[in-house]
Amino acid sequence: MVITADSKEVVISGISDTGETVGIVTSTPQIVLIAKEYVRHDVWSRILINEMGERKFNQLCRQNELMSFLIRNQ
Repeated sequence: MVITADSKEVVISGISDTGETVGIVTSTPQIVLIAKEYVRHDVWSRILINEMGERKFNQLCRQNELMSFLIRNQ
């Protein structure tokens, strides 16, 4: 989970398979930027999937060499 209220500070957290939670609050500019880009990616990919439909999106991910590379090499 990533939460950003502005461009100065973010909260990044996660929950393990056992239910343990871990999180950080940071104002380190580089981490804030990465967190914001992560949120942007989630938003634009959801919009794209909603517009194209999940079947066409998955087909694009399989057939497009760059998309396929990006997904496999996370």
